[in-house]
Amino acid sequence: MDQRKHPRFKTKMAVEVNDRQGLLENVSKEGVRVKLMANSIPKNTNVNVAFKVNGYSFKLKGIVRWCRRDKFSFQDCKELGLLLEEPPDHYHQFVETLSSEGVPAAFV
Repeated sequence: MDQRKHPRFKTKMAVEVNDRQGLLENVSKEGVRVKLMANSIPKNTNVNVAFKVNGYSFKLKGIVRWCRRDKFSFQDCKELGLLLEEPPDHYHQFVETLSSEGVPAAFV
């Protein structure tokens, strides 16, 4: 049973986590799930998260809450669950847009 406080919204966009390229797979008001193609980042590590969408740049700080190998990939992908630390208002507005309008095709 999912015990999250905030709903998650699927995304498929490029992201950087500590200057490592990845894929932003979902977002919520308090966290994100990222798939990295590089070596994993250990749990409880502070990270910088950056991505752009529709002309807006997001530079967020977070902490790795969980990390695991992507079991459905033939490559050495890592999945990370990141808890965001004090995300700015424009990030919350971005998530609200996804929740009020449904996930736009550009994000899926």
